[in-house]
Amino acid sequence: MNGKVFGGTTNYGQVAGILMFDSQMPRIPGDPGHAETFPFPVRYGVIRDFPFQDLVDRRRDHLDLVIRAAQDLEREGVNFVAADCGLFSLSEGWKTRRSSVGWFLNGTGNWMWIGCVRIP
Repeated sequence: MNGKVFGGTTNYGQVAGILMFDSQMPRIPGDPGHAETFPFPVRYGVIRDFPFQDLVDRRRDHLDLVIRAAQDLEREGVNFVAADCGLFSLSEGWKTRRSSVGWFLNGTGNWMWIGCVRIP
């Protein structure tokens, strides 16, 4: 705990917000969709109705769904937002314009680094 007390959310203590596609697949430790992957508490935001092909094709048609899910995580008190898929990194410019927390969207390349982050 960092010694600061604040209000405004229903629950506290989740350091990272992880954006996830609305999929049902087995997730083992080491996968961002498995909470035991991280040495700190995480909160998940599920992006519903987002066509995966939009990421592949770099389309922005449904980015409002991603931004809304990330903003929800921010409102819920996370210190940074990451995503479960490296394809999010293909849309570099849009993410930070609408958020005051850090974003790590470069997929698996960041998971080792995120695990080393010193949490306040």
